[in-house]
Amino acid sequence: MIRRYANASGIEKGNAVNRNDGPTQPIDLAAAMERFDGDLPFFRTLLGEFISVMPDRLRLLEEAAGRDDREQFRNIAHGIRGAAGNLGAGTVSELARELEGLGAASGLPNAAGPLKALRREIARIERYAGAFE
Repeated sequence: MIRRYANASGIEKGNAVNRNDGPTQPIDLAAAMERFDGDLPFFRTLLGEFISVMPDRLRLLEEAAGRDDREQFRNIAHGIRGAAGNLGAGTVSELARELEGLGAASGLPNAAGPLKALRREIARIERYAGAFE
């Protein structure tokens, strides 16, 4: 089923992903297609929704960190982690896991670096999603 959407060099439109690149791409499309039973339109819809809510989620994370609201910080990071994992966005999921751990361990003063990395990785996903349009 994945062959319908990807070929040896990547997504038919825009060469967005090379199945052999693995960690160099922000989304593991092959894994996502397995998870979504090859339903690329559904995947695209969820990816678009993920991208559309991320600015608000990142703002809420930063606000929670500024208030030292560890519970809200952990909850938001946990939600990002799960959503990203479902979409095959492994790096975002791992960064959110790290942030979730910082919230649990009173590590919010140390969250600036991982938050910056999370923003960069989400920007990569936004560029990647442009190949689907």
